[in-house]
Parts: sequence; structure tokens; C-alpha cells
Amino acid sequence: MIFPFELLNFSAPGDAEVEIWSHGIGGPELVETLRSRELNNEESQETNMLISA
Repeated sequence: MIFPFELLNFSAPGDAEVEIWSHGIGGPELVETLRSRELNNEESQETNMLISA
């Protein structure tokens, strides 16, 4: 469970699908499905810049 304004960090292959679920009146509801490569990857980019510097 993630509350508003909380952050979730995870690692996944670029071709993995990430599903975002919510709890509605009738039970769990799939809100959105994204490929992991579509999500923000700032931390990895910063880490790569530090390694190459």
C-alpha cells in the first residue's frame, strides 16, 4: 500500500509491466499498466553519471 506523496523505488527489467491498482467500491481495480522503461529512472541516470565520471 502506498499513500499519496509516498515514493516507491523498485528495479525491474525494461520490458516488464508495472500494474497500478486501486481499491474501489466493488473491490480491487486495475488503474494503469505501464512498461517499466516508461517510468522515471532518474536515480539510475545519476548513478551512471557518477560511475562514468
